[in-house]
Amino acid sequence: DLYMMHWPLCPSSVDNVRSTLDNAWRGMERLLDEGTCRSIGVSNFSIQDLIDLMESCSVVPHVNQCEFHPYQNPKELRAFCRENNIEFQVCTHITANPSITIQRMILKEPPVEKVAQSAGRSPAQVLIRWSIQNGVVTIPKSIKKERIKENSQVFDFELSPEEMAELDTIPMSLRAVDP
Repeated sequence: DLYMMHWPLCPSSVDNVRSTLDNAWRGMERLLDEGTCRSIGVSNFSIQDLIDLMESCSVVPHVNQCEFHPYQNPKELRAFCRENNIEFQVCTHITANPSITIQRMILKEPPVEKVAQSAGRSPAQVLIRWSIQNGVVTIPKSIKKERIKENSQVFDFELSPEEMAELDTIPMSLRAVDP
């Protein structure tokens, strides 16, 4: 359903990165036109990467899949995507984070624990709900049956504006994935 360009980067052996990315995108537009896929998108694109792509494309990316959690909350990028009808999607949600150290840190953040206790939910459920209420497409991942069930039980509660603000302003910036 969704075909994506993973990074706005090329190997150092590529002479013209912009041309290479533009040609790759045009190939993806052809796949869309042919009906081979239903949507095309990008992953890990910054605002400038998106602007550069949009200058030469005929189809604006349907999705920009990026890291998103309380330690990596790209508000300007999310706003840019929203203004340009690009769906912002989590690629490294905290419950699927490849960096166990960061995952453990966020789940134990005092604001996360406080909101979880207040809501009567697990910290992971609170973070999934926080993502959803931020308008971010969130697809939690687990191989454990109990976590899959827990991850799905986030639609019968909402975080208050104060709780959202508290989670939105955790004063740390860490990335699990480096470009």
